[in-house]
Amino acid sequence: LLLGYLGSLGTWYRHREMFEFFRLLLETHPESHFLMVTGDWSPQHEQDWQEVGLGAFRGRLHLRSATRKEVPLWLGAMDLALSFIQPSFSKVASSPT
Repeated sequence: LLLGYLGSLGTWYRHREMFEFFRLLLETHPESHFLMVTGDWSPQHEQDWQEVGLGAFRGRLHLRSATRKEVPLWLGAMDLALSFIQPSFSKVASSPT
């Protein structure tokens, strides 16, 4: 199972909760991988990955940058995509890409 995320990892997007979701997914689908199509990966994201208990699964995390033309190809590779967003009034009408 290939879990996916597409987009920035800025202040609105709850990456740590997405990592925790992946950790739980591994309990029922132990061969799963997580593809993150983003250009925003940082040392803090790496630390959070470790802190949620995914250190042993670093090989299951795949980070890719993509041009607009490549985005449909990456989305097509995903079995399931997610986007956890910080709740706020301004985000009521927002939608993932």
